[in-house]
Amino acid sequence: MRNRLDNILLGTLWLLAATLGTSFWFNTKFGFNIFSAPHWQYLAYLQASKTPVAPSFYISLGIASFITIFGLYLLVRPKLRRIALPIMKTGKAPKKNESNTKTVATVVPQSDTLMGVTTQNVNVRSAPTQHPIPVAVSQHAPARPPHLNLPMANSYIAAPIVQSAPTNDSLSTNDADNNAIREIFSRNGYMIKKSPYINKWRPNLLAIGTNEVLWIGAIGAATHQVKNAIDKLNQIFSDTLDEVFININGFSIGAPDAQNTKNQEILLFDTIDDLENYIKQHPNSAPTQDEQENFDAYSEYIDTVIGYIGNL
Repeated sequence: MRNRLDNILLGTLWLLAATLGTSFWFNTKFGFNIFSAPHWQYLAYLQASKTPVAPSFYISLGIASFITIFGLYLLVRPKLRRIALPIMKTGKAPKKNESNTKTVATVVPQSDTLMGVTTQNVNVRSAPTQHPIPVAVSQHAPARPPHLNLPMANSYIAAPIVQSAPTNDSLSTNDADNNAIREIFSRNGYMIKKSPYINKWRPNLLAIGTNEVLWIGAIGAATHQVKNAIDKLNQIFSDTLDEVFININGFSIGAPDAQNTKNQEILLFDTIDDLENYIKQHPNSAPTQDEQENFDAYSEYIDTVIGYIGNL
């Protein structure tokens, strides 16, 4: 009974350790939380839409399952006890004289049975009693699971690294301007997100819309600052997404290099009112019932990127 209890406790401890190790591996390498239902739903959506998923994801899942099951087997497998049976030697008694008859060994059977084999005691007048030599049974400790030695993959969804906050914030606008920009996008159907530091620069606005649309912009920022932030986001998206394109729109209000810039993809506005007139002409369409699940997964993915982009 005690051995069974020990096996149950060891098995429970191993399952917890294997689950935590698997969670750490998938969260570090793929940004996938095995305890999150939306993540599994998003994976199911990718599979249903025949979107390719990195083969290393399925390989890691198979290896983790194998290690968990094999390690559990090593812990709870039955350990059979081996009993070595003694080898009895028989011989003939020496002759006392020629007239005496030969001494015949008397065999007395006994009913002791060891491991299904019946042993017999042999009494021989000339042979001493043979004592069984104890054989030590080797007890092997359960083998540790092999260390995962998979190739390193580029992943930006990693554990947060404690760093000092960037100091060269280029924002020089007041809260009223920030609120005004966010209100413009909110009124036109966009979802406002927290503005993170990107290459030690933080925009005034970060918002998302349906069909994987993302807006990023600032007041008084040079066009190259907005362009560098867009390039950084595109790099992260290309490394963590397969065949999913996110359309990033960048803008700057009152850019100091508006007359000499070569960044034609950055939208330039003179005032906040000009931005409002443009967004009114390009509002965000609300997601339909079929698109709502995809939009929720997209929103959660952007939140994850925002949470860790400051540590890159």
